[in-house]
Amino acid sequence: MKELAPIPLLGAIDEVERFIVTLGIDVVIVTLEPEHHARMKDIVDLCDRRGVECMLIPDMIELLVGPRFYEEICGVPLIRVKGLRIKGFNAFVKRTMDLTLSLIAATLFSPFFFVISVIIKMSSRGPIFYMQKRVGMNGNISGCTSSEQ
Repeated sequence: MKELAPIPLLGAIDEVERFIVTLGIDVVIVTLEPEHHARMKDIVDLCDRRGVECMLIPDMIELLVGPRFYEEICGVPLIRVKGLRIKGFNAFVKRTMDLTLSLIAATLFSPFFFVISVIIKMSSRGPIFYMQKRVGMNGNISGCTSSEQ
């Protein structure tokens, strides 16, 4: 097994998903040769789907012209691709606060919403609400019926 500083190199690009699943990987650190950069999006998307943090070891050119904020592990610069997901108790607290504040705001603003909806209905023949497809957590699509997906 090769190493990058004290970080073990587990395998090739095609084996990333297998390692994430079998070894319970929390963080994937990717270093690719320039000819493999086209595969970067696939790896980032895979990590996102699996809920794994993804960090990139940039090329020297990317360090010079790219982001100035990066982390280091044993002197190796890393760029965090996506932010950390909130987990456990912190996710519960955030969800509770989101629901509570949303309920309070909806209650306070409901008279305005009613007046605005009446004005919209009087001024146009279309529906008051516009439905739009959205991709949510775990790739679930909302805002449409199952036959539209």
